[in-house]
Amino acid sequence: MNKKIFFFFTLFVLLFTFCGAQVSVIKVTGYDEYTKEEDFNNTYDIRVFSAGMRTGKCQAVRIHKNWFFTAAHCVVPYCRTTCAKADKECEVKLKNCEIRVILNKNSSYEIYSTVTSGPKNQKVFFDASFDTQTPLDLKSTDIALFKYSPSKQKITVVNTKEMTAYPVNVFLSRVKGAKAFLDTANKRDFSAKYLPIISFDGKNNYKLNRVLSIISIEGSKKEVKISGDFENDSDGDKTPVYFLKDQQMLLAKNFGTKQGISGSGVMTNTGELVGISSFNADFTYKKNDKASKMEYSGFAPFSVKSLKLLSANMGNDYYDLEILDASDGYATAIPYSKLPEDIRAYLNYSKK
Repeated sequence: MNKKIFFFFTLFVLLFTFCGAQVSVIKVTGYDEYTKEEDFNNTYDIRVFSAGMRTGKCQAVRIHKNWFFTAAHCVVPYCRTTCAKADKECEVKLKNCEIRVILNKNSSYEIYSTVTSGPKNQKVFFDASFDTQTPLDLKSTDIALFKYSPSKQKITVVNTKEMTAYPVNVFLSRVKGAKAFLDTANKRDFSAKYLPIISFDGKNNYKLNRVLSIISIEGSKKEVKISGDFENDSDGDKTPVYFLKDQQMLLAKNFGTKQGISGSGVMTNTGELVGISSFNADFTYKKNDKASKMEYSGFAPFSVKSLKLLSANMGNDYYDLEILDASDGYATAIPYSKLPEDIRAYLNYSKK
């Protein structure tokens, strides 16, 4: 059984298998939230920087006027020092890093705001035990958050063809249509839709009773990816998504996720945030002497560990969040024996 895990931002190797299953649930019909580009106004393209490192491209989802969520593996290499495992005297520390949030972009210009974080002014938060070399070891969560203050963020305009930065007043005086372009960015910057969050208790495996969607942002091009037929299969029976308690992850058949969209919010067709895009898994599964190449997407869910991370760092803003229990109609608990054969094979392997 040959398998690989591809983080949308970096590459890791891991054994993995998956196949679909049918579970009887109460039907939910007529819901088509997050099926169009304009539905994803809370999802942003971001760039991550640190001295001496190549720029990292990821995405982030804004869940509060003051907070963004992204993937931990997007920011940890930039915002924290690393130590070789053999170096017992090395101490892991926070370091200076920068996140640029793209507020608006077209074929010629982009406007971004800048979040800076460091040891003396930490704005980026993640599980201290997160290890980019063993990201799925269950000791931590692949979710990070960063603090954002719209009225205090530095705004920069860049001519992407000439790679020239403009002060806002110069941009307004020189470029036709600049005011409308800037107004769109400002409107987005100061208006944040609060997203309800589905959380998992971590005690059961679940089949999600929803269809999922995510948006891919490549420059000014945006494309919505949907896991199934939200019109005729709104509870996702034909394209099942599973929460695996032993791995603390959501797993779905790949529906268009790829490198560069790590950190994007994974939405349900009824409008809830269910996870953060984390990795791709492609592998060859052999059954009855026949080999099939399969590809799946993995998402970091909101469970006990990740919610502790949020509550520890968001202060009173945490209580503005609407946190929903997955078992309250959003997902159906599945006993181990009812999980698909491929998943059970992987779970057995991981326990060895």
